[in-house]
Amino acid sequence: MYLVDFSVRRAVAATMMTLVIIVLGTAAFFRIPIDLLPDLKFPVATVFTEYEGVGPEEIENSITKLIEGAVSRVDGVKEIRSRSERSASIITLEFEWGTNMDLAVQSIREELDQIPDFAYPDDAERPLIARFDPTDIPLMGMNISGEGNSRAQLEKITEDYLEDPLAGVEGVADVMIFGGPPREILVAVDQDKLTAAGMALDTVVYRLKGENYNLSVGNLKEGYKDYLVRALGEFDNVGEIENIVLGARSGNTFRLKDVAKVYDTYGEDPVYARANLKPSAQLFVIKQSGGNTVQISRRVWEKIEELKPHLPPGLEISKSFDTADYINRAIGDVWSSLAWGGVLTIIVLYMFLHHIRPVLIIGLAIPISLLASFLPMFLTGMTINMISLGGLTLAVGMLVDNAIVVLENTFRHMQEKGEDRMTAASRGAGEVGMAIAASTLTTVGVFVPIVFTQGLAARIFRDLALTVTFSLCASLFVAVTLVPMMASKLLSIRESGEKQIGLFSGAKKIYKKLIAWVLDHKFVTLTAANALWLASVYIIIVMPKEFMPTANDETFMVEIELPRGTRLEETDKITARIENLILKTPEVKDENAIIGLSDDSGGEETLDSKRAMIIINLHDQSKRTRTVEQVNDDIRNRALQIPGVTKYNFVNLQSHSMGSSGGKPIEVKIFGKDLDVLSKLSSEAARRMNKVKGLVDIEETFVFGSPEIQVRFDRERMAQLGMEVARVARLMEAAVDGTVASQYRELGEEIDIRVRLAETNRDSVPDLNAITLTTPTGSQIRLSDVARAEIGSGPVRIFRDDQKRSVSLLGNTLDRDLNSVVVDIKKSLASLDLPMGYYVTYGGSYEDMRDSMTQLTLAFLLAVVLVYMIMAASFESLIHPFTIMFTVPFAFTGAVWAVYLCGMTLSVNSGIGIIMLAGIIVNNGIVLVDYVNQLRVKGMEIKQALIEAGATRLRPILMTTLTTILGLVPMAVMGGSGSEMRRPLAVSLIGGLTFGTVLTLLVVPTAYYINDAVAHRIYLLFMRILHPGELAAGGATAKPDMTKK
Repeated sequence: MYLVDFSVRRAVAATMMTLVIIVLGTAAFFRIPIDLLPDLKFPVATVFTEYEGVGPEEIENSITKLIEGAVSRVDGVKEIRSRSERSASIITLEFEWGTNMDLAVQSIREELDQIPDFAYPDDAERPLIARFDPTDIPLMGMNISGEGNSRAQLEKITEDYLEDPLAGVEGVADVMIFGGPPREILVAVDQDKLTAAGMALDTVVYRLKGENYNLSVGNLKEGYKDYLVRALGEFDNVGEIENIVLGARSGNTFRLKDVAKVYDTYGEDPVYARANLKPSAQLFVIKQSGGNTVQISRRVWEKIEELKPHLPPGLEISKSFDTADYINRAIGDVWSSLAWGGVLTIIVLYMFLHHIRPVLIIGLAIPISLLASFLPMFLTGMTINMISLGGLTLAVGMLVDNAIVVLENTFRHMQEKGEDRMTAASRGAGEVGMAIAASTLTTVGVFVPIVFTQGLAARIFRDLALTVTFSLCASLFVAVTLVPMMASKLLSIRESGEKQIGLFSGAKKIYKKLIAWVLDHKFVTLTAANALWLASVYIIIVMPKEFMPTANDETFMVEIELPRGTRLEETDKITARIENLILKTPEVKDENAIIGLSDDSGGEETLDSKRAMIIINLHDQSKRTRTVEQVNDDIRNRALQIPGVTKYNFVNLQSHSMGSSGGKPIEVKIFGKDLDVLSKLSSEAARRMNKVKGLVDIEETFVFGSPEIQVRFDRERMAQLGMEVARVARLMEAAVDGTVASQYRELGEEIDIRVRLAETNRDSVPDLNAITLTTPTGSQIRLSDVARAEIGSGPVRIFRDDQKRSVSLLGNTLDRDLNSVVVDIKKSLASLDLPMGYYVTYGGSYEDMRDSMTQLTLAFLLAVVLVYMIMAASFESLIHPFTIMFTVPFAFTGAVWAVYLCGMTLSVNSGIGIIMLAGIIVNNGIVLVDYVNQLRVKGMEIKQALIEAGATRLRPILMTTLTTILGLVPMAVMGGSGSEMRRPLAVSLIGGLTFGTVLTLLVVPTAYYINDAVAHRIYLLFMRILHPGELAAGGATAKPDMTKK
């Protein structure tokens, strides 16, 4: 090979070439962003339409159905989900992975443009389109507290001192603040006084808008001067607001203060925030898409330290959560696994080689290949994350395989042929160059199906596939350049001799006897091997299954819910009791709560007075004995005993950031038309699901029966008076909720001027009926003259999937695997009395698991085919690759048994390991079969060739296998953040390699022997058919050269 000869002859050039790779790889390493997971571009778009003041059913009928019909025509849409709620329609479109989302969004926009304006309600806003981005989820949160400060003051301080500086930090996209109400000018109107003055509420709103006004009216020239003429009517102080003139009646002038009181105050608290039971404001930081999470976090905290001297005295800033902490722990643990894997690999090399210099030559392949991998990672836009580093950790034990083969062959040339080290290095590496290239291709080839497989799992593990590919290709380059060059300079005859220590020499003798017995008992050997394989098939059917292991993070969130209609103040009191019991839990370091905010099933925060979210930080794993699940289960059991708590929901923040259903793995959907029927079916399904073992935190997304006051209009009477429903509804909204009439400016700050009825005029149904309305003719009437207000109930939200109404039931698993829980749910709901046209489906992580398992099964089959094709091209034979492929099912057997015996579940992670085995395990068979063929070409009888080849190749096979296995051991046994994701992959590989290697040394010789005999009989059969005369004459009795078949 030219590259080998060049490296040996021009050692300095080869060294410089290697140094260039090291330098570029090092430079790339420091420029690659660091994140927890690969940068996932979800193929999801959302259409948001606002229609202020309108209920869910009206939103569904007038907005949601209209837009659903339009966007359903967009190409590539996989699923359409919608949510109709008060004042808004939210429609989510999910596309197939790989869809060009820029074109998809453009197609959505084009379809929406086809809807004529008259099809929308008059007061509805036009739809807005947004793409889903996981980076929109807060990167970090912090609490701002201080003795003597109210929530409103804390929020004001946060806005004044922290919001703008943190928003300006490089990489920060947005800053959100919760915890206190904003300042506002409240105009509380007395309905009785307003009626006595002959006015309606809209008069007050109109006058405030008209009086608070500045306008540049033009320019005036006088002599040599040019004046800008400005009409100044904006309020200079609050006193001016209450003195504006509303109108006159019977000679009396009515001012605002005559019918209302004006307060400079704070609005009603939409949410309360607390940290460790102390009032606080909470600030959340959202990073820019593609930003380096760790660097952004560091910059934010540096900025806070810079701001602290300028903050008001007594103000405290504490961390609520920081994704960068988990990333640093997880990435640090992966680096540790990688380093220990490298150390163990070097130890194995020394155990076999017994000399420092060959160990050094081979060992250098590890750091150089790893550094070389960072360059293509940088060029392809990858990040250093738990998955990509996991790929490098998986590869670390395989990076020396090519170098071992090259050095072994160099040893052989020096020992058997007496060649000098330069000649031996050049010829030894050149002879095996194509073989190690084929071996590398078989390993890399299994990742081709993974890269092109669709779905979330494939997107996540794409980085693993690429990093393993990059590192193995780099190791191949090192094996044909640096290794022969160093061997030509450093090896000696003394080091090339195989030091047959007693243990290994004895192992070869035992193996020879064993393989001889196996070849004499071929039927027994294959029967026993196949029995183990069949047992593994049974195990894989019954073993626990899940989509992906749950991350055991030290930070998690719980949501609590109280009965419908609970006021925020009551939710606050009960949440404080739960916070108190949380803080008394030994494992808890701190907690913070937001009361009145809900992270709904759509992954968006919404205001909800009956709910609260509590973020809990635990002590480090080394300081506690219980797991996150055990701590959470303890808190759940105690919280649900508090009167008033109806629901408790555990949210894994890492799963939530990957876009799963409200962070929950279980999702049951019931489809149908009638909301009342769906409500009853949902309640009955929830009752049955509550009996399923291992299913907790059941949540119904459809809430029917929320208490409300319903106003029904007399349309005929309104038509007679010339009034419209929309105008009256907006006036009612102003009376009850308030409407912002204008803004009061003070020191550059804009403060809302809110108009609404005084609290004493809006606390009952009679008060609502007494609202004064003005007809087009100017006469005054009451709401009760044209409408009837009554207490009723109605849906809070209406969900639709693929243009059909649906309800969803979500849940978490506890102490059971996902698949087993869903199987039991299906059994419990099998007898659910579903009316005609109603049906049940299963989604969430269960659907992701099924889709991913299907995709991975296809990827595994395709990987097997690709590996076979690569070997067939390498051997120029169709039979020998088939013989080697016998190792794949037995590696599969070892992987399944290892995962099962270690108490793990069959998941996407372990499935990726099984696919990798198809490309790794065949390398041992390649080494064995290749040498058998060489011996047979020299005239050795088949049985003796199999025994001799097995004994001769035992050392390199064990050597490469042990380096790979021990390189994986740290990943399999080391704990830490993210270990739940890494461990199943490593365990499946270790089990498959261990079992597969043993059977390679026993079953492959047996399969070779049988295949050779079968091939010979087939050859004779064809000869009888094609050349009967020659066969009868004895011309075709000679046995063909099966090493070429």
